[in-house]
Amino acid sequence: MPCKEKVNANKYEYFKLFVTEPSVDLSVVLTVFKGNPDMFVSLADTHPNATNYQWRSRDVEGDLILIDHTDALLQACTAEGATSQCVLYVSVFGAQANSSFSLLAAVLSRGLVLSMRSWKRFPESARRGLRFPLTTCLLY
Repeated sequence: MPCKEKVNANKYEYFKLFVTEPSVDLSVVLTVFKGNPDMFVSLADTHPNATNYQWRSRDVEGDLILIDHTDALLQACTAEGATSQCVLYVSVFGAQANSSFSLLAAVLSRGLVLSMRSWKRFPESARRGLRFPLTTCLLY
């Protein structure tokens, strides 16, 4: 079940998804309850925004970003021997007014859903570098 979140007008809220398995498809769904939030996603920039992102969705009725396992950026991020942990960074921007929304992430392999997770608040312990499972999604 997705968590309901809020973002103020002209502000960003930031989330992240740890991806620890190679060869998976990722889907991030933003469902709008109020307002018009926009979603920006990056594997490189920890705070993606309207000018720095790898994927974006700015649909008025809700946003969906699908990242296929064949995407070169995702493959490099999850490759064996990668120099750092693979993290998908997500921001939600309050485009026109204060907005409420939910985020849901799905990790799929060969068309099967491996895991679906709603976004969770970023705990203090996570800031100290503790490891998280496949799809722990965190607000930071």
